Amino acid sequence: MPSGTTFSPSFSSSAQAPLNPIAPQAGFAQLDIAGVIGLQLAEPLSQMQQMVHNFLQSGKISRAEVQQLGSMIDSARKTAMQSQQLARLANGRLRQSLEKLRLDILVTQALAEHMPRMQQLGIVSQQQIHPVEVIFDPGLLISLVDAGVEWMSLRGHQLDVALHLESSPEFSTLRFTARPLPEAGEFAETPPEFEKFSWYLLMEIARTMGVKVTRSVFATETTLTLEFQRSSAPPPEALDHPETRSSVDSWQHTEAAQSGTAPLLVTADDKLRRSVEIVCLNMGLVLNVATTSARAARHCAKERPPLIIFDDRADDDELEALKAELAQTDPFFPLIEIVHDANTLLMSSWMSDSVTRVSVENLRTHLPRALMMGLSKKK
Repeated sequence: MPSGTTFSPSFSSSAQAPLNPIAPQAGFAQLDIAGVIGLQLAEPLSQMQQMVHNFLQSGKISRAEVQQLGSMIDSARKTAMQSQQLARLANGRLRQSLEKLRLDILVTQALAEHMPRMQQLGIVSQQQIHPVEVIFDPGLLISLVDAGVEWMSLRGHQLDVALHLESSPEFSTLRFTARPLPEAGEFAETPPEFEKFSWYLLMEIARTMGVKVTRSVFATETTLTLEFQRSSAPPPEALDHPETRSSVDSWQHTEAAQSGTAPLLVTADDKLRRSVEIVCLNMGLVLNVATTSARAARHCAKERPPLIIFDDRADDDELEALKAELAQTDPFFPLIEIVHDANTLLMSSWMSDSVTRVSVENLRTHLPRALMMGLSKKK
């Protein structure tokens, strides 16, 4: 890969020689994205097939093999979900709901969610994240930030992240810089099919949003810059001593207070209730709980919540009627469904409805992001 090469999408006036021979606007056929997806799925499927063969031969499977099998299934499922996202983006029929969102909060949350994997890879991160508000589709913005963190975490042992608001003209830049650390040894090389797939996903999301993307490589240092128009500084009342508080802390003590009411959880499961309460407590939120759909309806009649979380096992006719009633006044009323399928995370903007689905197995990882997306919307 040549040093000093930069790349920007077709809507950027500063485009130079692309790192990939196929520009992102060339489309699925030229990039042969189907072949890339096939290559990415081939390894986990082959390993799963071998493990099943070994089990049929021996009749035994170890705990470590079960964990390895689960990891392979997760990898294949993630590729399938990302492929669906690419298809929706390519069709050009994705419905976007523009909202005012705190980009600094979303970046901080994305880094926190990726931190366990980054620590396993021996990656250290330094961050300089300033408060920034942007106007974009929440699901697309979250997915773009996620894709940026994931792609750059494959570039080296040191990952620096900076978010700044520029004043002339007013826009914001999110910059990732990755480099290897000599004392950490050689950084594991990323399979080319995974790199190409994850990069193309990032570029398709950015193209759909109109976000300028630039990446450069100088010697062993890689830089990825995302440039967001429609950016501004949050109002002063939303910044409680920003020099001494993190973005997440600021959001916890301002956005939650501004909402005026607490999210409503609909479940009869005490264990699930406690898990959701812990997440809300960590975010500075108070949680109201209804053990039945009827009680949820009565609660909403007295006080409309800003968001409803519901157990998929509690989704009966009464709850469907309540959701339909809420949708009459607000078609995009935020709903979070806690599902008991493994490793589910489907953001509402990727779907045709306003429901975000989160797996109960990954509640502490994915629920904060879903809550943040719903509660950070500005009416």
